Amino acid sequence: MASLNAAIRIQPATHIAFDALVHVFNTGYAAYRVPVQLDALDLRHHIEQNDIDLDASQVALSENQPVGMVLLGIRQPCAWIGGLGVELAHRRQGIARALMQAAIDEAHARSLASIQLEVIDDNTAASNLYRDLGFQTRRRLLVLEYPSKPLPASDVRPLEMLDARQISDLQRRLHPTPPPWQRQFGTPGSGAQLWVSPNADDPRAYALGFATDTRVHLLDIACAAGDEAILETLIRNIYQTHPSADGRLVNLGENERAWPVLEKLGWREYLAQFEMQLAL
Repeated sequence: MASLNAAIRIQPATHIAFDALVHVFNTGYAAYRVPVQLDALDLRHHIEQNDIDLDASQVALSENQPVGMVLLGIRQPCAWIGGLGVELAHRRQGIARALMQAAIDEAHARSLASIQLEVIDDNTAASNLYRDLGFQTRRRLLVLEYPSKPLPASDVRPLEMLDARQISDLQRRLHPTPPPWQRQFGTPGSGAQLWVSPNADDPRAYALGFATDTRVHLLDIACAAGDEAILETLIRNIYQTHPSADGRLVNLGENERAWPVLEKLGWREYLAQFEMQLAL
């Protein structure tokens, strides 16, 4: 913080108008490897779905104009960095470090136990910053895509579904370790479907997501140990219902049981991120 330009002020994100927060979020991700552009509705959804606390989140201002932001999600006793960015003209001035330190200080003040974040695996500058601040790598996460192509069916049967609000119980039962922050759901978004197999009375594999004629967007996926074949049949049956759809899944751990299943079915790694954590 001592090296930060005296003209830069750090303050809670609630001190600026929401449209200004949308603007600085988008300009903070300008020239980022993965394009990120959110409108106001998108950002509100991100805040709601990921428990972003705007009182704990921080913005950097230069001449009273926001030039950087860090969003902090809170689910007791943990926190998560839901976005960090600085406008191009103000980068390499220590602002990102100052924002991160302000978020860490806020987490300490709230007696939280840890902070998590994800960083693209080849983003060396950001990774070095996080390591300097004490973050350690926990696991490698994959962003997966599936090109639209028909999948041969096996054991075709009607898809069985549960109420998507039952996802929390299934996650606790079928994930050996908790899924990353963005794949933990209290209440999934409206329209989310929870497909289960072999049946609703004894689900040993599931997929949570949204499906249209053109895309299957998986929010989470898992199976019990030894039940990978059940999960494979479930995915094949989803694509029997949506044969022309492509697919997307964000932040699947490369050591999760679902990854070999999806890879066998033709899903491919689009990019990878490291999940990092700071113990407080």
